[in-house]
Amino acid sequence: MINKKTGNTPRVPSSRFNIDAHFHVDNERPGSFNVLGGYFLNSSLKEFDPGLFGITPIEAMWMDPQQRKLLEVVYECFENGGVSMESIAGSKTACFVASFTADFQQMGNNSGSFDMCQILTLI
Repeated sequence: MINKKTGNTPRVPSSRFNIDAHFHVDNERPGSFNVLGGYFLNSSLKEFDPGLFGITPIEAMWMDPQQRKLLEVVYECFENGGVSMESIAGSKTACFVASFTADFQQMGNNSGSFDMCQILTLI
């Protein structure tokens, strides 16, 4: 933002999915997108430290990757703002966020069995 750049990728990377198979100008068409690009994370979904958040590795394995990334982003927001976790521990400090999709769950229901860390989600 400082350099007036954007994180927007003009076209969905082919490593994610074939956007041409899903693109349609009418967004009301089921299973379609009316945009060609978006914002994509380059890091692996395996890169998560559950101990930092008091979560067991087994619990983290079953979490939606969006939830894991959300925890990291909220932590980074406080960290980048110069607010230590120690300084807000026990205080009435909160961060309200939400996720609006169930992509990970739907993909799991459609594929039968899968390696949860291999599924790439749009965020």
